[in-house]
Amino acid sequence: MGLSASSIQEMLARGLVQAPNLARLPDTFLTDTLAGHHAEQGAVRQAAEAMYMRAYYGFVVDLDLDAVEERKSRELARLLKIGDSRAAELNYQVGVALYAKTFRDAVADGELTEDENRRLQTVAGFFGLRRRDVRQAVRKHALQFYSLKLTEAIQDGILTEEEMSELTVIAKTWGLTARELADVTVPEKMDVLRAALTSIKAKGKIDQGDREHVRSLTYFLNAPELLKPCLMDLDLYERLFAIRRGVLPEADPGSLILENGEHLHGRLSVIYETLRGPKLNRASGTLYVGSAKLRFVGRARSHAITYRNILEVSFQNTRTPKLQISLSSGRGSGRYRLTRGNSPAALLELKEMVGYLIRKAHRILPPSRRPSSHIPEHIRSEVYARDGGVCVMCGAREYIEFDHIIPRSKGGATTVANLQILCRRCNSEKSDQI
Repeated sequence: MGLSASSIQEMLARGLVQAPNLARLPDTFLTDTLAGHHAEQGAVRQAAEAMYMRAYYGFVVDLDLDAVEERKSRELARLLKIGDSRAAELNYQVGVALYAKTFRDAVADGELTEDENRRLQTVAGFFGLRRRDVRQAVRKHALQFYSLKLTEAIQDGILTEEEMSELTVIAKTWGLTARELADVTVPEKMDVLRAALTSIKAKGKIDQGDREHVRSLTYFLNAPELLKPCLMDLDLYERLFAIRRGVLPEADPGSLILENGEHLHGRLSVIYETLRGPKLNRASGTLYVGSAKLRFVGRARSHAITYRNILEVSFQNTRTPKLQISLSSGRGSGRYRLTRGNSPAALLELKEMVGYLIRKAHRILPPSRRPSSHIPEHIRSEVYARDGGVCVMCGAREYIEFDHIIPRSKGGATTVANLQILCRRCNSEKSDQI
């Protein structure tokens, strides 16, 4: 069995240390040192290249290869039987290793300063490192750095646009792939998304920018499975906010007989439950939300409720969602339980419709202080395409809104020519100015 590479390195190191001048050593130094010992050619080559790289690393660690150090590196290559082209390759590998170490040291504290970035660029320039080699060398630690920054960002339960931009820069700079980023675990992702949805809904309206924000969140949090339910939640609340503004949907009454001029806004299959003493009575049927009355139509029993008689209506999101309705008089008090196969969201929408119609019946709707802000879909599409879907003032793509150039309060019309896209910040700063 031949000498190991480590043993060969020790023998070569002793021979080199004892030599006062490398230039005086003969070209046969390698074979002379190993004479009388059995060593496989592969182990010899491995040991020689490792010794050369270690010595060269010591020469260039300060990024300053002077004439003496350059001469020593050439003499080492001669003595260790390393050709010029192979020496250049090994020098390059030393550069990659030095870059990787510099990166590890730089991000060890969780930050990458401008000075540290400049140092990395200097290392890359000194050795002429290619981008793909640099990225490959630091990939593992870059991914750890990205994970650390993400963890720090969500400690407050929020992931802001600025923090997502910083993460994007890290991923792009170090060439982290979507597959690699998908391995980053984010145990708090549900909390972050819940906080984001709560914040969005607190505004009382849903913008396209809100959906894009949620899409970005699910990407950075590695939660693609949560994107669809989050967007469905936003869609639901967009409908609820519209109902609260008095924009109720229109439904086909079918065979249901309505009062003259009355509209049907919604229907839902329910089970009507009432207590009579200890006994719970149930009746299957359909709950209709008309503009004049709330109606329950079942096989065995039916009743109609005027909105002025409703004292309270509440949505109970239990295992089987239900509406609890209390009346001042007449039939209809009790629970209207959702039947299987129906979405709880539909029952929540129905509750919002009933709530709006109750307020309308009692004349407690807030007065409108300005013309309707509704913009027809065809106008929105044309403006969006014209402005490229970005804020015309700062170029932002997040939280974009449609703004009247001449405000509605000053007579501005809802036309393509009088509309523009602004981000929420620019729109807020513009306010009612022209």
